[in-house]
Amino acid sequence: MTAAALMSLKRKKAYEKQIEQIDNSISRVNEQQMMLENQRTTAETVLALQQGVRANKATMQASPF
Repeated sequence: MTAAALMSLKRKKAYEKQIEQIDNSISRVNEQQMMLENQRTTAETVLALQQGVRANKATMQASPF
């Protein structure tokens, strides 16, 4: 093998390693996005439950029974 061919193979391996690292980064970002969406849904659910509790308390206090 010539020196140029060896250099080409080394560059190819380096590029493949970079592609793998970028793919891993993309996967981590996608996982983080899903986690953030889940956290937002959880926060909205908690807020809705808190509002329901407040409404229930108001109804109970207004009830003559």
